[in-house]
Amino acid sequence: MSRKWSRLDPPRTVFVRDRVEEVGWDGRDYIYDLLRLERYLDEGVHSMAAIDLGGLKSLYPAEARCIHEELKEGRVTPASEWAARKERAQKREEDRLAAMLAAEEAEERAFWIRISAAAGDERAPGR
Repeated sequence: MSRKWSRLDPPRTVFVRDRVEEVGWDGRDYIYDLLRLERYLDEGVHSMAAIDLGGLKSLYPAEARCIHEELKEGRVTPASEWAARKERAQKREEDRLAAMLAAEEAEERAFWIRISAAAGDERAPGR
């Protein structure tokens, strides 16, 4: 067993056990992240692990919420609720990425117009 896996315990929550069954072997990197997230949320974090936890919560906000609810409140997320949460999280991520790409393109377009104008190019976008 690789060192990275040997430092982790088996899943503590029904939520993570269900994801293991759902994604199988091909989803092992995702499961590794969920196991780390589960451990941090259960045991707490210190120093550099706080950065790792923040990154994991950013990557998997819906999963973090489900794990937290189960560990701290004893509430297991039903499969139908998980599917709805997952869909909403994916939509938010798609919207975030689309907004980021649009902002980058607007910035590039503004730069292009500026340098085109400086060069006297009449083919600049927006002209």
